[in-house]
Amino acid sequence: MRCLYLLCLLLLNTAYAASDPDAMWTYKSVDDKDLQMSVFLPADYESGNQFSTFVVFHGGSWNAGDASWHYPDCRYWARRGMIAASVDYRLRDRDKIAVPLECVKDAKSAIRYLRKNATALKVDTDRIVVAGGGMGQLGWMQEGETLLNYRHCGKALGVFMDGHVSLIEPGTLK
Repeated sequence: MRCLYLLCLLLLNTAYAASDPDAMWTYKSVDDKDLQMSVFLPADYESGNQFSTFVVFHGGSWNAGDASWHYPDCRYWARRGMIAASVDYRLRDRDKIAVPLECVKDAKSAIRYLRKNATALKVDTDRIVVAGGGMGQLGWMQEGETLLNYRHCGKALGVFMDGHVSLIEPGTLK
């Protein structure tokens, strides 16, 4: 019976395990360090269409955490037809930076990168979902005003990973 239980756990773990990203996009270089987002692509990415994009920032009190924490979330959204990116940003002890200012700058840079390269990356700038867990929530909230005031942006959806969802429309953060 114990072997059957362990086998079931192993099979479930394999079924829900996140795979490696399809691509790594460098969105910023600071002090000779490339900051990257781990990108998961939809199956029809080569079709030439633009895609809704899910961008997530990990938590960790600006001192810990890893983009890989959200690989399962990214794979989930990529399988449903979205580009999904988990962003690595600088951390207090690892990168010797002032927090949260530099972390928020990195969040802004990640979204700017997606917008600036939207055509080449196939990102639909009117359909970007920004999410975060823990302190990563603050990264997207700080990014919210920039995201929503972008000239060509329609609506943006902000998502807290703890289950709260908020729809924010342009102009509401002024």
